[in-house]
Amino acid sequence: RVAHRYPDMQQGTSAGGYAALYDITPDWHPIIDQVPGLAGLHVCAGGSGHCFKLSPAIGEMVTQLVVEGKKPGDDVNLFSFDRFAQGQPVRGKYEYSILG
Repeated sequence: RVAHRYPDMQQGTSAGGYAALYDITPDWHPIIDQVPGLAGLHVCAGGSGHCFKLSPAIGEMVTQLVVEGKKPGDDVNLFSFDRFAQGQPVRGKYEYSILG
């Protein structure tokens, strides 16, 4: 099918490959928040490959946010949209890790 659009590829061979999106935030922690200025629009994104294992806890956080109107966690800014604009990204104990 590629050769149909790119005729020069008719002589090419495929060596295989893998491609996927890796959705992350600048601090590698998800955003779980209501979109500022858009009542009723909530986002849970940016957790990519490392948040799937936390889905039960994240599900509870999203439920608190959407159903009860509460920000998740003890620190209301932990997963907020505004943390980047306020210069307060989530910081881990160690500055460098395999996650960023």
